[in-house]
Amino acid sequence: MPNPIYAFDSTVGGWRPNNGRWYAYTQSRDPCPTELGGFPNNPISPPSCFIWLTGTSGPGKEWVVSEGPWWVDPNHAHDLGGNGFGYIHVVAFSQIPAAHLGPVNLNGTTVTFDARVSGSFATLPAAHRYGIEHGHVYLWFQTYPRHINDCTPNPEAGENCTRQSNYILTGGSRSQSKRFQIDSLSAGNTVTFSYKIEADRDADWTCLGRGRNVKYDCLPIPAALRQAAVIGLVVAPVPTCPTRSSPTGEISCDLARIDANPSAFFASGRIEIRNFKLVYDSLEIDVASHIQFPTMKKRRLPDTWSSKLTAMNELLEVKSGIHVPSPPSSGAVAIGLSPVSTGAIDTESLLELRLSKAGSQRKIKEDIVQVVIRRSSQSTPRELFVAPFERGDNFGIYIRDSDIVFLKNGSALHTESSPCSTGDVCRFTPYIRLLGDSPTIRAYRY
Repeated sequence: MPNPIYAFDSTVGGWRPNNGRWYAYTQSRDPCPTELGGFPNNPISPPSCFIWLTGTSGPGKEWVVSEGPWWVDPNHAHDLGGNGFGYIHVVAFSQIPAAHLGPVNLNGTTVTFDARVSGSFATLPAAHRYGIEHGHVYLWFQTYPRHINDCTPNPEAGENCTRQSNYILTGGSRSQSKRFQIDSLSAGNTVTFSYKIEADRDADWTCLGRGRNVKYDCLPIPAALRQAAVIGLVVAPVPTCPTRSSPTGEISCDLARIDANPSAFFASGRIEIRNFKLVYDSLEIDVASHIQFPTMKKRRLPDTWSSKLTAMNELLEVKSGIHVPSPPSSGAVAIGLSPVSTGAIDTESLLELRLSKAGSQRKIKEDIVQVVIRRSSQSTPRELFVAPFERGDNFGIYIRDSDIVFLKNGSALHTESSPCSTGDVCRFTPYIRLLGDSPTIRAYRY
């Protein structure tokens, strides 16, 4: 059984399309790859490029290495109006795999990872919201974009009619506790960092706010943690580059001065991280019992799904769920939960994982696990292609407080808000659905 459940485990492969791949923005005079893009020379930062730090299969158990000098991110500047914390370096980021299709709730998770810095790693003093200090490496997350109504886009102000919040874990806006300064370790010395993420410890977090870019706001931390999309490391605060004026009056970084002594202007060296994990560590799963589903009574057409085969005596509540220890050997099978607040089966709602072998349906070209969600108010289900699967993989759906977590090998493929109203006693009936003559699979409750 999965024990515990992971919101993000960077050592597990097979996600789609972003297997916890790490990326960064680094300074570069070379042309940026067209598909990734970058930033030209400007008054804040030299030219910089987006780069992947890991391959398409993710980092696995290897070190993720990010080397400076890094791009200077102006979106949270303190000296450009707004309430920004200061300039930052984009060091290493990853989209949380479970947040590719919608926000994930980080509240109640514990984040752990190994980190080390090179002997050449160094930061510089820089201005920020509370004065001037040397920059440090901090854990960081950004929320999913939230669309706003009655909005007119304005590229000059960064207005794209969405809002996102960015937070760094500093231990408090002024205390800047060394326990949260990831670079506060001896060069080459590997240290394991572990932080419990709790909504009621909002004082530990510092909002980066905004400079001129109006899209970055400060959603209260309890709400922001429920809207997480991306997580990683930043250096904050950092200084900007020395500038020069062209004959036409354009201001940009003075590349000649920077080349003469780059460490005088930017943080430098190397930061490495490994074994990055986000764990819902309170969810310990120790006991499982077999769920007895009824047998499908009549033959189905090859491309037709059966109705729900429900285990009526197996009502599931918070901190329980369904576990499937292996994928089907052929065809396609769906496991799901039906909300039963009134004691009846909700035939219009779907909260299910579909496990489809290659060729089971015309659009299925490989073995794939897929999240399918439909609310009673929706006319059609949302079919979310998530990840391929292999023989030996296991799957599950877990009811976690206000979230439904869809699992592969103990790691979250996707999280979805519970269809139950706040304060209700939330109960679900587990079910399976079969495509054509697909064989029934063994399922367990936990």
